[in-house]
Amino acid sequence: MIDLSPVPCPNEYSLISDRDMESVFDAIDAAPSSAEDLLETAATSVVVCDVCGRYYISKGKDSVEYTVLSPETFDENSA
Repeated sequence: MIDLSPVPCPNEYSLISDRDMESVFDAIDAAPSSAEDLLETAATSVVVCDVCGRYYISKGKDSVEYTVLSPETFDENSA
């Protein structure tokens, strides 16, 4: 179980595309107050487990479903 209650949460990250980030930068230049809203709208929540290293990527802004990515393991003896 990953505790997401601390604010700011050390296990939760925001993922944003380069294109959306450019829009945020443009908003900062044009209307700084709108940049925060744009950033929150464009960002996807990513939660990282500090025990197993799995990444939980939100399937949508209001979704409680996640796509789970597990880090690959590398066995030096199999190379």
